Amino acid sequence: MAIKKKLKYIRFNIGVLHLELTSRCNALCPMCGRTTGMDGAVEGGEVVLKKRDDVQLLDTDPKLLAEMIEQMKPFLPNHVFINGNFGDPIMYPYLLDIIRMYKDAGVPQVTLSTNGSVHKPDWWRELASIMRKPDKVIFAVDGLEDTNHLYRVNTNFKKIMENAQAFIDAGGIARWDFIAFAHNEHQIEEAKALAEQMGFVKFRYKKSNRYVIPTHYAGDKEEQVETKTELKFVAKQHVAMEKKKAKTTEEKAKAMATILKAPEKTDSSNTTQKVEEVLKKHKTFDNYVKVTDIECQTMRDKSIFVDYEGKVWPCCWQGHYYSKVGHDLATPTRLEDNKIMNERYGEGFNDLSKHSIHDILNSPYFSNDLVESWEINSPNRLWICGKTCGKELDFRGNGEKNFEDTEMNAYA
Repeated sequence: MAIKKKLKYIRFNIGVLHLELTSRCNALCPMCGRTTGMDGAVEGGEVVLKKRDDVQLLDTDPKLLAEMIEQMKPFLPNHVFINGNFGDPIMYPYLLDIIRMYKDAGVPQVTLSTNGSVHKPDWWRELASIMRKPDKVIFAVDGLEDTNHLYRVNTNFKKIMENAQAFIDAGGIARWDFIAFAHNEHQIEEAKALAEQMGFVKFRYKKSNRYVIPTHYAGDKEEQVETKTELKFVAKQHVAMEKKKAKTTEEKAKAMATILKAPEKTDSSNTTQKVEEVLKKHKTFDNYVKVTDIECQTMRDKSIFVDYEGKVWPCCWQGHYYSKVGHDLATPTRLEDNKIMNERYGEGFNDLSKHSIHDILNSPYFSNDLVESWEINSPNRLWICGKTCGKELDFRGNGEKNFEDTEMNAYA
C-alpha cells in the first residue's frame, strides 16, 4: 500500500523530468547503443567505428515539448535534466529555445549533460545567458588531451575546453564528470586541478560498470556469447584508434587489454569481486534479476523520462531497453519483453503525439503494473528493473554513493 501511495505522488508531483531531445551525436563512444554492432566494420584491414544504420536521426518535435509543459503546469517539475541514451542534446537544433521555454514556464532548475565538443564559443556564451543559477552544464570529459578521445571517440579535447571556458567566463555554472578507467585514472588529480583553474564548480570522477559488463555480467550462455562478442569489438576499436602507436602484435595485445579496464587505484561501483559473488550466490545473472529486491531510483527522485521519439518512460534505462536501437536488443529476453509490452498496453500507449502526459501517467502501466512487477518472482517483473535497480549490485553509475565529489567553488 505504501508503494502505491508513493507512485501516486510521483504521478502528480514530478521531481525530475529527464529529456532526450535527439538521437544525433557527434561522438562514437564504445559500448554506446548507437555505435556499430559488436562485430565492428573492417575497412582496409582496420576496424572503423561507424554509426548504426538502424539509428534514425530524429529530433523531438518542439511542439510536443511545448504542449507537454503546458499540460504539466499544475505539477511543474522541480528539475529538467536534458541528457540522452543515444544523442547529445547540443545536437538538437532547438535546444536554446527549449531551455528558454522551460525557464519562462517557471522550472526552478535545468541541467544539461554533454560531451561539449560541438558549436563555437559564442553559442556557449548565449547558453550561459539563458541558464540562470542554479542551472548548470555537465561536461562529460574522460581524461585529458591524450586520453579523452579513447572513450569519447570523435570529440576534440581542445575544443571542449574552449567551449567550457567560454560558458564559464560568461557566467555559466559547469561541472566536470570524469569516468575513471585504467587508461586515465592517473590523470584524475591533474584533471581536477585543471577544472579548478578553469572555474568549474565541481569535479566528479564517476564510477562505471562499463568494464564489468564484458567479462562478468553474464550468467547464462546467451548472455555470455553476447558479452564476449562485445569485449572483442571494444578491443578492436581500441586497436584501430591507437593504430599508429600499436604497430607490433605485442603492442596491439597490450592496447586491447587496456580499453575499458577497471581502474586499479580508483574505487569502482561494481568490482569484479562483487559481481562474481552475486553469480556465485544466484548461479546465473538471470536468477539474480528475478529475485533481487528492487530499489527504484525513479521512485526516489520522482522522475520520468521522455525519449527522442516523444515516448514517456519511468527512466532512461527502460527507454533504452525498449528502444528499437541497441546492439543487444535482439536477445530473446528483450524481444519477448517488447512483445509483451505492446500486447498488454498497445503500441504507442506512452507516445506524447497520441496521448496527453496526464493520460500516459494514469495508464495501467504507470499507475499500477510497474510497481506490482517489482514483487519477487512476479511473472511480470521486467528484466531491466532487476538488473539496473537490484539492491545487491549498482548498475546505475550515478547517485551520491557512486561519485567522488570535489566541490571547487560552492554555490547556494
